[in-house]
Amino acid sequence: MKVVSATFSLCRKLNYPSIVKFYGTALHKEGGQLKSVLVTELCKENLMTHIFRHEGNIPGKSSTATAARDMIGWAKDIADALEYIHRQGIVHRDLKL
Repeated sequence: MKVVSATFSLCRKLNYPSIVKFYGTALHKEGGQLKSVLVTELCKENLMTHIFRHEGNIPGKSSTATAARDMIGWAKDIADALEYIHRQGIVHRDLKL
């Protein structure tokens, strides 16, 4: 239990533009079950939805250099965020688009 508590404490302290803010946990009773809920900042959409909702965001389907430049910028933001959390002693084991 101490490892989970320490991890949540570390996550609450993370403050970086490309990282979703983690506020804590809560218990929610639904029907006869008690569920654990992670409380994070509200995000309007995720990167995958943003890319695939607008075909102009997909470098292979776009006729402009903007999509490729945006994709490279997002990849840099992700790499910078990973570098930041690594400096905090955290390893992300489930990175997805």
